[in-house]
Amino acid sequence: MPEERIYNELQKYRKALFVVLGIAGTLLFTALVGDTRFYPGDAPCGWFGLWFLTTVACIPLGIVMLFGSWWREIPLEDRRWTAMGYLLVGFINFISLAFLARWYSIASYAFTIPLAFAYGIILLIITARLNAVGKEEKEELFP
Repeated sequence: MPEERIYNELQKYRKALFVVLGIAGTLLFTALVGDTRFYPGDAPCGWFGLWFLTTVACIPLGIVMLFGSWWREIPLEDRRWTAMGYLLVGFINFISLAFLARWYSIASYAFTIPLAFAYGIILLIITARLNAVGKEEKEELFP
């Protein structure tokens, strides 16, 4: 595949990232504040549908952008923050699920907090590793 076409695909994913970040931010806001049309604990199925779609779509896409063979034609420096943005959407979604679970039961709340915490730790490790790789590449290119 020509490199120009891959860069065009990356630009499309960068634009779509803003939309998905807006959806994740809205889900987090409604989980924190609560939707006034529903009683606490009665989240609409549309909230869970959006949560599921954005989580299932964004986390694998971020992983594939970082480690997929098709994306390796683009330098890591160009695709790094787009991929991390998609992984960040997954983290925001786990946090919003944890805040929404507080209305249901202590057991579900106790399960979602460690899940969000573990995903955040994994995200920090990936970010630190990507920053270390970026510094090593710069030092090799410009001694």
